[in-house]
Amino acid sequence: MMDIGMLELQPPEKGRAMNTLVFRPGRCTNCGMCLKVCPHRVFAPGDGRVRLALADK
Repeated sequence: MMDIGMLELQPPEKGRAMNTLVFRPGRCTNCGMCLKVCPHRVFAPGDGRVRLALADK
């Protein structure tokens, strides 16, 4: 598992080819890395911290 601040890169499940991110809002440094690397586009810029875009729906 790779830990980069608020993001932890989880290995793919057996039979799946895509990694996923674990959202840790308390560790957010507002670097925007999650916005760049997330293939699902579930993160959105917020006031001072990135937030989950899906929470708006």
